[in-house]
Amino acid sequence: MSNRTLPSAERLALVLVAYALALAVSLGLARLPQALAPLWYANAVAVAGLLALPLRWAAPALGLMLGLLALGNRLVGWEWQQALLFLPANAMEIALGAWLLRSWGSRLRRRLEPLQWLQVLSLGALVPGLLGATLSLALAQPDEAPWVQALTWWTGSAAGAMAVLPLALLVVAQARELRQSLATPECWVALLGAVGLTLVVVTTLQMPYVFVALGLVLVGLWQGLGVTALATLSVSLLLSYALGAGLMAAPVGASSWSAWASALPLVALLLPPQLLAVAVEQLRAQKRRITAYYEHTPVMLASLDPKLRLRAGSEALVRWLGRPRTEVLGQPLAELLGLNEAQSKRLRRHLEELPLEGAASAELRLNAEYAPPERAALRLRALRLGLPDEPGYELVLEDLSEQVQMQEALQRTAYQLEAARRDALTELPLRAGFLDDLEQALARASFSRRRLAVVFVDVDELKRVNDAHGHAVGDALLHALGQRLRAQLRPGDLAGRLGGDEFAMVLSDVHAEADPLALASRVAEALEGPVRQQGPELLLRVSVGVAVFPDDGLAAEELLRRADAAMYRAKGGPARRSRAQGLS
Repeated sequence: MSNRTLPSAERLALVLVAYALALAVSLGLARLPQALAPLWYANAVAVAGLLALPLRWAAPALGLMLGLLALGNRLVGWEWQQALLFLPANAMEIALGAWLLRSWGSRLRRRLEPLQWLQVLSLGALVPGLLGATLSLALAQPDEAPWVQALTWWTGSAAGAMAVLPLALLVVAQARELRQSLATPECWVALLGAVGLTLVVVTTLQMPYVFVALGLVLVGLWQGLGVTALATLSVSLLLSYALGAGLMAAPVGASSWSAWASALPLVALLLPPQLLAVAVEQLRAQKRRITAYYEHTPVMLASLDPKLRLRAGSEALVRWLGRPRTEVLGQPLAELLGLNEAQSKRLRRHLEELPLEGAASAELRLNAEYAPPERAALRLRALRLGLPDEPGYELVLEDLSEQVQMQEALQRTAYQLEAARRDALTELPLRAGFLDDLEQALARASFSRRRLAVVFVDVDELKRVNDAHGHAVGDALLHALGQRLRAQLRPGDLAGRLGGDEFAMVLSDVHAEADPLALASRVAEALEGPVRQQGPELLLRVSVGVAVFPDDGLAAEELLRRADAAMYRAKGGPARRSRAQGLS
């Protein structure tokens, strides 16, 4: 019965039909000639029915069920006065059970822990039965002691509710799961086995309860809560019928005890199998969650035995290996990953050095230095398990091949960009790259309040050399100048080729008293001189201009323009071994 799909009126009709059936069974058992304490199933069904209905329908439903109860008592031979006499106690028992379990509705739709299930049964079976027993003290028959009748009421109510309430609650809260359990052949094998065992022991043994309890425990271990609840109800009906029909010997004792002592053991034998079944359900659900996570997680997970053979693997790992699961299980991980001997030894050494239980290892990279097509680059994190019965390792693997290839591509791109911004002949940055470097140097100098010198260098008579000896000789002259420029650089200095025969330098941390003209002369002297190469010996001569930051400007282009102007003044000055000019 699903209260999320059926309309309220239909649910009410189903609740009343279920209550009427339970009432008929209970009253039928009560009419057996030797019924000592007939199990009272109807109240537990009524409690579950009220939980299945909206709260606004609870009072009308309870009234209708009490009407059915009075009618049933009248049909089995009671006078109307007697039929109505026990209605208040039953009404309080049903209402109390429903009220106590109302807050458990959402929890019943999830898997419960054994302690929570014990609370459910206590609130739905034991506690309401105590209330009914207390109210029945006022209704005691004159030929029996009141406390005997109260105990008889309580044991009958508690044992009956313990038998029927679990299955009724599962029908209300977990109908789909219950249907799935009952759809398996194993369910009916377990159920028929429990019923058959009960029939055998109640007709042949003096103390059948122990064997019945053992049978229910085995059902709980095998099938879980749903089947155990159905088996509990079936066994309870058989035991109640056997007691009432005289097929099962009543306990030996005083007459005042025998009435309730025959049903009291049912309370004890019905409870442990259910608690065990709840624990089994919880373990199975946890195993299903772990298995589903392990197999279907997008992460590549591997479980290894002490010999590093694959014991279990996630679906992502099996798919990545590209082989059926049956072919990879039991195989050495090193072979599955295609590791060479050195890598295999490295993997084994890494795993054997892990601490026991719970400490995640530092990552291990395999083939991550390069990623040839036949080998995958992997990152591996491992956990060493020191369990006595199942030692081994748990691994998380990550394919780094794409990452390594991307890094290599980025490195190639960076190299190509760097090559594009550098002059192939002199190995100096070209104009755009040099300007970027100059801007950064100016920003650092402005922050630290230091002075920079921007040096503009022009090769003298390069066109004449090209015309007289060819461009190859002129290129040799420029190559030599590039080497000499790089040789003059200190940490923090820069050099670049601006284009053609024009070069520039940045000299960092220039003293305030430094003379730009003297600085230009020193640079020119360091750069000029003979150039030895195959062919005629050449004499490298340059013209140099200097601009100082921040005295001569703040922007890169402005400083280059001022240094270029100073260089042209030097080039147009009197003839000398080298020409240099600074801004005054």
